[in-house]
Parts: sequence; structure tokens; C-alpha cells
Amino acid sequence: MKTYHASAERSAPETVDKQFQTLVSNSYLSELINALPYVVTVLNANRQIVFSNEALLQTLKVSDFKEFLGKRPGEALNCVHSKTMESGCGTSENCQFCGAVNTITASMRENRKVVNECRITSDNDGIEEYHDFEVTATPFIWMGAKYTIFALADISGLKRKRMLERIFFHDILNTAGNLKGLSELIVTLEDPKKKDELMNLVATVSIELIEEIQDQRQLSNAESGELQLSYSQLRSHEILTVIIKQFTSQIRKVIRVEISEDSEDLIFSSDRNLLVRILKNMVKNAIEASSDGDVITVKSKRTDSCIRFTTHNPKEIPRNIQLQIFKRSFSTKGHDRGLGTYSMKLLGERYLKGKVHFKSEPGLGTEFYFDLPV
Repeated sequence: MKTYHASAERSAPETVDKQFQTLVSNSYLSELINALPYVVTVLNANRQIVFSNEALLQTLKVSDFKEFLGKRPGEALNCVHSKTMESGCGTSENCQFCGAVNTITASMRENRKVVNECRITSDNDGIEEYHDFEVTATPFIWMGAKYTIFALADISGLKRKRMLERIFFHDILNTAGNLKGLSELIVTLEDPKKKDELMNLVATVSIELIEEIQDQRQLSNAESGELQLSYSQLRSHEILTVIIKQFTSQIRKVIRVEISEDSEDLIFSSDRNLLVRILKNMVKNAIEASSDGDVITVKSKRTDSCIRFTTHNPKEIPRNIQLQIFKRSFSTKGHDRGLGTYSMKLLGERYLKGKVHFKSEPGLGTEFYFDLPV
């Protein structure tokens, strides 16, 4: 079977069952791993689960371990990428950047304990859920066969809290610093006209500061499931025009952002705040990826089942970045960034029930899409 990363080879069901029977007969091993509060599995040489503690059953809300016998960790956790290839977990292009499979294979290859972090996007009845784990792989030999003890500790809450705080303080301090600089400059000016211009700029930056605080509160509520929606009738071109005007005053490059000539001005119902946040992130990403002289276009078009919002910029995204683009905390822009594309997917899909996706190719550039059901 085809693979883009780890080995696709699997042990036969009868071999897996025999390995399970061998391990389950070891009462010491069973008592030891069941005493641990986090998920622990035992994998065979082909990364298949042949034993686990009860924490796995409790976490995944199943009663019979045999449901997972022979599966790989990503398959047990319903990782979206484990379904991409016929050969399953560890074999897709995206798996090249998976902390779980890389930790397991490194432990097997180097015959040592390896600890890492991984992010897994799981499919829970059509709803994508995002998890951060600390993963540990430790090799051991039992009855002449090689195994790996693979442990997962859920650190999603801690990672989310740290990331939200880090990005929040990063953005707030930047905007507050701009506000402080403008205020100090106004005090030194004597020309009334220049003072008025700077006062208008202070008002704009103050609004940005408030919006950043509201955006962080909105994202925090979205992740905890507490976000309340407020629907109203909207016009697509009015929304796009407002977003373009907001960015026009902020762009530091010689870039044009405009509504495409083939865009349709559509009337529809949605939550204005969430839609604006999604589209602002789409435009912001396009601006940050562009160079002087580039033109960014935005548009809205009706399809058979949805309204499609599109942003286009002429730059192609490298393939290794494409494969990680919707992961929470992944960013090419630094340590304190990385919620833009993730929040687009979270808000657009979990709350507005749409679809956020993109296409990036040589000659085409990059297009991000948000398909909003109507």
C-alpha cells in the first residue's frame, strides 16, 4: 500500500490477537498501566494497538477494548488524516508533521524513550475537534517481540490558555504602544491641523484596541462552547467594503485590496460579527503574504448550496506550510502568532456550519474560500 511517510505494513489480525493474548496474560503490566491516569497503549512493531489501559476506553467512551485492537493511535482517536490514505494512520502527507507518529518511529529507530507534543484534529460525528497531547514512546521487549509503550497526556486546556494569553498580550501591547506613541506626539505638536489628523488616528487605533479585546473574548468563548450567535440580514458587498476600508488605512505595503468585477452583491442571513472576523482573517493573511505591487481581490458568489466568499493573492503557499495551515498555534509569522487560520475554521465550521478551505498552485496564487450555507 502507498505511503507518504511511515511504513504502511500491518500485522495480520491473527498475529495482533496473539500479541494481545500474550500481553494480557501479564498481570503485572496490566496493573501497572491501569494505575496511570492518562491514556497508555502498547503498540507492536507496525504501530498497531495490541494492549491499552482503561483510560483509553473512558476517554473514547467505549466499553470493549477489542474495538481498537489492531488500529493505530490516529485511527483510534478518529484523526482526520488517518482516513486520507487507504494505509491509514501515519501514511498521509500531513503525517510528516505529526508529533505522534514521529515520536513513535523515532523511539523504534533509536531504541530509546522519546517525548514530544502533537496536535490532532479528530472527526466527532462530522464535527472537527482539536487536541494537544504530550506524547511519550518507550521501547520494550516482551517474550522476544519488540513493542512500544505509547502514552498520551491531554494538555489541550493548558496549551489553549497559554496561547490565547500570549497572542492576546502580544497584540494588545502592540496596539497600546501605538496609542501611547500617538498621544505623546500630539502633546508636542502646535499645528492644529496636524493635531486633528493625529486625533482621528488615535480614535481609529482605540477602536482597533477594543476590537482586539472583543476578538480574543469571542475566540475564548468559541473554544469553550459558550459563544452565542446573533443572526441578521446582511449584504455581502457592504461587509466586504467595510473590511477593505479597515485594512486600507493599516497597510504598510503598496498593495491594493478590491472587490472582484465578477463578485455578486448578495442578501443573506448570518452572524455579522463572526462572518466579519472570518473574512478579516482571510484578507489579513492575503496581505501578509503579498509584496509591493500585488493586487488582492475579494468576492462573493452564489453556488447551488451556499454563498462562497473568496480572497485571492498572487503568491503560492509552500507545500509544507499548506499541510499544517489550519493547526492551532501553527504560524510562519513567529512564536506569538498562529490563531488566524485556526479561528477561521473553528468559527466558520463549528458555529456557522460552513466550510473553510483553500487552493494554492503555481500560476494561480492562493485562494481562501468560506462556503456559507443558505
